[in-house]
Amino acid sequence: MTHPTRPWDAVVTLDGADISARVIGVLSVKISAGQNRTASFTYDPPAGSIDPNDWAGKSVTIDIEDLTTTVRRVFTGVVDVPQFNISTRTVLMACTQNRNGLLSAYTESGIESLITDSRYSTYIFDGDADIPRKAEDRLLTVDKSLDFDGSNAAVLSDWGAKATADISLAATDVRNESVSVSLASRDSLRNSIAVNYKYRFTRLRHREYVFSWDYPGGNSAMATYIADPTTLAFRNQIIEAAQGTGLVLKPGYTFDDFGPSGYYGGISFVISPIEAAKYALGADFTLMQRFTQRVTEDYTVTVKAPQSITQFGEVTKSSTYGVTAEYDSSDWDDLDSYEDPSGTLSANGDYITDMTTGVDGDRTESDDAVKCGIAIARVQILGDHRANYVDLNTVNVRPDILIQHTIDLTSTKAQCKGKVEEIEHILHVGEDPGWEHYTRLKIALSRVENTAPTESAISAPTPPDTSDSGPLPSATILGSYFGNHAASPAYDETWDGLIGNYKYYDAVQTLNIYPEGGFIVRTPVVADADRNEREVSAASDHEIEIPNDTLVLN
Repeated sequence: MTHPTRPWDAVVTLDGADISARVIGVLSVKISAGQNRTASFTYDPPAGSIDPNDWAGKSVTIDIEDLTTTVRRVFTGVVDVPQFNISTRTVLMACTQNRNGLLSAYTESGIESLITDSRYSTYIFDGDADIPRKAEDRLLTVDKSLDFDGSNAAVLSDWGAKATADISLAATDVRNESVSVSLASRDSLRNSIAVNYKYRFTRLRHREYVFSWDYPGGNSAMATYIADPTTLAFRNQIIEAAQGTGLVLKPGYTFDDFGPSGYYGGISFVISPIEAAKYALGADFTLMQRFTQRVTEDYTVTVKAPQSITQFGEVTKSSTYGVTAEYDSSDWDDLDSYEDPSGTLSANGDYITDMTTGVDGDRTESDDAVKCGIAIARVQILGDHRANYVDLNTVNVRPDILIQHTIDLTSTKAQCKGKVEEIEHILHVGEDPGWEHYTRLKIALSRVENTAPTESAISAPTPPDTSDSGPLPSATILGSYFGNHAASPAYDETWDGLIGNYKYYDAVQTLNIYPEGGFIVRTPVVADADRNEREVSAASDHEIEIPNDTLVLN
């Protein structure tokens, strides 16, 4: 259908059939950046019975023909809602491009390839979401717009205005009095967003305690014993005491032999080799303990726009994320046989392994999550500062203007250069040629004054220091305590080592007689700093640059 007096024509198909001759009234195609493209027109159906539901879901295409140049496809979609007007016997066709359906045709890797430089983390976004949701989540991390053109081909474009505009509009291209300007409110201009982020992981600790015990007398222990006999320590008694701690006895423990028959300090002593082998005059052994500790790294990365803060004052917001490295420590804690230590020797003598690799939520995933959070904050700030718009109506329908275009406007009211944010083609079809037909444009402008900082690439913050402060442990020296002696102190239940009595003192006259035949090993208490959750913090800034698009008002 060609109108005889206007340089454009609209061609509409419904379910593959050309219905242009039966389209009346206003035809509108609305295109908003990053949104679902829509269209509407009034259809005057042929005579006969009508069931509006027959048109729901039917394919629709709309072309705008510039009779002096080319044909441009401005819409491809389906009928969403056919609204029947019983009085006029016409149907208002509300149509949708079905953006979600177009996104659903992609694989997850296809979406990642399509939205270049985007980030994604299942610790910030819903990893079980469908493909359209994942696409929209990725778009939250880039200052770009993903759109589908009139033929439903994907187009990814930067928010920023190009150095050279795609289309220049002069005053003669704009309808009189149609230019208007709206600016973002100060309160809506977030320019400082604190990204609060926690990374939690399990620290495996392998600790070894070295113990040493010697019977009194040193090198003359046998002479000391024979001169004044006491309770002796059995070798199996020492082993049982060590194992009774609940820790793991390290193989390779040693004993100092009890002496054989002979003269000691001039005193004859007789004992069978079998009997002597039961006792020890000294022992050296090591006990192993393994336990875990939760470590939390608490970060605050402040994403800020210094230009905006200088101009408008600080307008803050915060966001909170977290990643936990999942690790089942039951096998580590429940070990009942000795294993050689692994990991890094810490300042306090523990061998440490931080479970930040090879697990769900490892360090790489953690870094990806915090970088994703920084990217989201950056895009939010950039988005707030480009919520300044110049609206206008063109003199004629302009299907050549696309959503990815940069427009340079020079009119009697305003001069600006910015990215197209919204397009609406409005055509009066089948009406008197004097009826209006034009394209409504909304141009987005990023606005801020002052000198921009040099923006660096997004990176994960440096982990804070979570190391131990020491000191290295020393060997535990176990004692020997004997009662039934005038000099024996009162029994102390905190003693460890050999507990017994002298044999040849008068027990009746002695108040302090100790429990006989005991050997006690007590393990040091694990310090709270090594057992309880260790939380450390780090703070850093990420400064961003906000473009300052041209806007001059006359």
